[in-house]
Amino acid sequence: MVNLPSKLFVGVVLCAVFLFSAMAPAIIVDRGDYTQDSRTGLAFLDLTESLNRSVQQVETQLGTFGDFAGHRYATVDEVLSLFRNAGITSPFGTSRVAGTDAELAAIGDLQQLIGITNTFNTGVGFEGRVSSGSTNEPVTGAPNLRRSPFLEIIDWFDPTRNDLVSVSSSGPQFDSSSPGSGHWLVLNATPLGYREDAPILPTTIVGPQKNFNNVDGRGAWYDPVASDSYEFVITDGTSLFTAVGLPANSSDSDQMFTLSFDGEPGITLEAGVDYVFDTPVDSFTISGIELLEDAETFSAFLMFDQEQVSFSMIDLSEIPEPAAGLLLLVGGGVIAVRRRRIARRD
Repeated sequence: MVNLPSKLFVGVVLCAVFLFSAMAPAIIVDRGDYTQDSRTGLAFLDLTESLNRSVQQVETQLGTFGDFAGHRYATVDEVLSLFRNAGITSPFGTSRVAGTDAELAAIGDLQQLIGITNTFNTGVGFEGRVSSGSTNEPVTGAPNLRRSPFLEIIDWFDPTRNDLVSVSSSGPQFDSSSPGSGHWLVLNATPLGYREDAPILPTTIVGPQKNFNNVDGRGAWYDPVASDSYEFVITDGTSLFTAVGLPANSSDSDQMFTLSFDGEPGITLEAGVDYVFDTPVDSFTISGIELLEDAETFSAFLMFDQEQVSFSMIDLSEIPEPAAGLLLLVGGGVIAVRRRRIARRD
């Protein structure tokens, strides 16, 4: 039986894949045997965990006591969303990708996460790494023959060949299995913090400061209460922010925000955009949040350089200017931490 995240995450080394620098379509998170799409919140089981089984066999193991309890089949659209959010933007179908260097790199990076199910090594021009899997959406084939949609990525070793992103509507038969192919399975229930509409709430609240203590640093959505501006500050003295994602479905009136850090001029970001810091930071500010009157929350996707972290979100709209420094001192010596960090950089 495949272990669920509560067991799987113990002792897992922090690892994330940033498929683009600075502004990115999504952050794809490595969670051991799972690959999390930060935008859809879906956690895909590695393809290598379901090799050499037919769709029929897998379906019988999705129940409470089955090998894949707690999972379901991903739809074709959900798999394609993972591809797009990972940076593979070429048209899908049976298509050879001669895309940008970033897109070709994204193919290889995604394969390292979801698993390589097979390797071709039959001669010059035919070597390649394959990540292939089935869904269980019924497709009409020959009479009385059920087939399943089949999605695969091939990263060719040969630089003269274009990589392949294949979506076949006439994939393996319902009762056929292959040692070189797995299945596109996702967790049935989305863990807290995986989606922007199901964020992790503060551990404690002290006035305008919302504290998150000893939380998952590998990538999650966090949420205090609604405000027009927040400062995000590390409070554990050791970790750093590596990326921030803005909600795609916020109730902000203009869907535009300002990101500020390291004393640099603010960067304007649109809703639904992820930003990867070129150099990790210990604090940053998001402002320009113009929430509608009935809005209650503004979630943010945060990623850190350590697996377990503590940080605070400070509602700047509630802090009189002279009191801001005092609040930070009360919040755990954050000012001293930031000064020491600046001194080390110099």
